[in-house]
Amino acid sequence: MTALDKLVAVVTGAASGIGRAVAERFAEEGACVVAVDRAREVLDARPRGAADALLSDVTDPGQVAAVADHVERELGRWDVLVNAAGAVVFGRAGETTEEDWELAFDVNARGTWLMCRAALAAMVSRRSGAIVNVASGAGVRPIEGLAAYSASKAAVISLTRSIAIEYGADGIRANCICPGMVDTPMNRAALRRRGVPPDSDELFATYAIKRIGRVEEIAAAALFLASPEASFVTGATLAVDAGRTLH
Repeated sequence: MTALDKLVAVVTGAASGIGRAVAERFAEEGACVVAVDRAREVLDARPRGAADALLSDVTDPGQVAAVADHVERELGRWDVLVNAAGAVVFGRAGETTEEDWELAFDVNARGTWLMCRAALAAMVSRRSGAIVNVASGAGVRPIEGLAAYSASKAAVISLTRSIAIEYGADGIRANCICPGMVDTPMNRAALRRRGVPPDSDELFATYAIKRIGRVEEIAAAALFLASPEASFVTGATLAVDAGRTLH
């Protein structure tokens, strides 16, 4: 048997980056993967091995409800949720616009919560389930010039802990991954916006391992937390960041 044999796993942000890597790794490990994203690439170039792909915006309660209805109707159960959808905005706290603040919290915090709420409704009835939320090392140790992003990812960490406390007795585990610098389309765009070359030494000044991370490394962490191998792990915040958040 593979690690996620016959489990139904919904992965958001699955069109690219970390979400896509998670969807493909989970499929390799036997999961029936439902790939979700608001970008059409999730349909046009479905993650390898995914059983289904849905176009959906996690910030829209109606679209999230439609995802839950589809999963229950077509697959009959919902065992795992990985929230990898995210958005990054720039600006120091005193210079961030209201629109940027709302965008960061709408996608990163509210979207994660809406998906968790939908999954919990399905998981509680079966008294089993695993939720893995992808936050950021910035949610633990904020990055200068990313105030709204850092705050929204800290909210994801706190939400994850709340779910762990509130639903452990229902057989549901909730854990959080905090990636460091990872080679994704969103990160490459962020570096261009900041005017920082991807091979700049200053990028890794606070990293114990002096290189950029790979999406496959984050997917491996998500696999562990979603699998029965982590059956005694809940409420954890796992830094996969080459040591950046060490104090």
